[in-house]
Amino acid sequence: MTVSRRAALTVIAVAALAAGVLAHLSAGHTSATFDEIILVSGGLRGVTEGRWNMVTDQPPLMMYAYGIAAAAADPVRPAEDREWLFDHRWDYARALHFGLGNDATELLAGPRLVGALLAAMLVAVAGAYAWWIGHSLFVYDEEGG
Repeated sequence: MTVSRRAALTVIAVAALAAGVLAHLSAGHTSATFDEIILVSGGLRGVTEGRWNMVTDQPPLMMYAYGIAAAAADPVRPAEDREWLFDHRWDYARALHFGLGNDATELLAGPRLVGALLAAMLVAVAGAYAWWIGHSLFVYDEEGG
């Protein structure tokens, strides 16, 4: 059985779109996770101050993405008059999200949209890869292999 390219790409696109939309809708009904506020805070500090030493236990991709998205909300940031290191990241995040008059929901809206877009991209890439592998197996099988 072969599946047309158009049908396969349609299924992949619908699945990716559904994943992105559902991720975005569900993010609006949940509170911030414990590491979400750290990644947003560390990313925002890195993007605006050039200091990336607050979050060292996770890869930087999400910090960059979250930081750029959070900067669009133009939040009031904690003062840099002290050293904010790894052990102080919770205090920095708490001050940024809840202590300086920033609207935490508005501050997290951009980063959560980025997360939903990345979820959709992941589903699209995984679906395309699965289709490519499955398609090559069927073509090989049809050739009598």
